[in-house]
Amino acid sequence: MHADVCIIGAGYTGLSCALHLAQAGLKVIVLEAEQAGYGASGRNGGHVIPGQRIDQVELENRYGQTHARALWSLALDAQSMVRTLIQAHEIQCGVKTGHLTAAVRKSHAIDLQNYVEHLDRHYNYKSARYVTEAEIPKYVVTDLYKGGLYDEAGLHLHPLNLVMGEARAAAALGARIFEDSDVIEIAGGAQPFVRTSRARVKAKSIILAGSTDHAFQRGRLRGLTFP
Repeated sequence: MHADVCIIGAGYTGLSCALHLAQAGLKVIVLEAEQAGYGASGRNGGHVIPGQRIDQVELENRYGQTHARALWSLALDAQSMVRTLIQAHEIQCGVKTGHLTAAVRKSHAIDLQNYVEHLDRHYNYKSARYVTEAEIPKYVVTDLYKGGLYDEAGLHLHPLNLVMGEARAAAALGARIFEDSDVIEIAGGAQPFVRTSRARVKAKSIILAGSTDHAFQRGRLRGLTFP
């Protein structure tokens, strides 16, 4: 088989690549060892929360204002892309808006209050607000938390339904997705190709969009060089 781009892995990364490349008119083949969304893409908690795993204050301390701000913008852009994909392709994945981070201790609540003020002051971010201890029962059925941060821009969704929706959208645009197609060889060079136990795909470009570390450790992927 021949393709402009061969993508290995049918999770969020691989399917988003396939969708956008097919939309641009390229011939795309996706190879997946299991089923689309089989790994973390279909099994995660479904939270789409603004920001990175580390808060902006810590990122600023580690990397400086410029880099921290770029990471913040990157996170907002990624969340915006998820919203756009869901709306544009009418993906039914149970989207709910709003996200609460609750504080177990009073000191944690103070930290969250300070963080809301920091986002407002330094990032002009208005979607987050501080939730007092008295307001907590409006969000969760308990009075044990000492406060919290509520972000109305946060989302929760069904992760597997999202990834399957992306797969259907990519396929509708012409991308070909092959499940149960474990890659056993990748060849670089002037004529790159990808081989499974049943087929070989020649492609101008190859994208690794999955957890390939274990495959390299087992010595199953040969002849691949990185620039």
